[in-house]
Amino acid sequence: MLSLYNAINATSYDNLDDVIVTELEDAINKAINECIDEEIIDEIKESE
Repeated sequence: MLSLYNAINATSYDNLDDVIVTELEDAINKAINECIDEEIIDEIKESE
């Protein structure tokens, strides 16, 4: 996995602990949750 990361990012890490790997599924879930949070905050502000 580290060799793939290095190839994609043009890096030369040799210790997996030196990099942070975020899976696409995690990134998508985080983005969705942030959007939902923003919608809830907007609705609260509108109701005040």
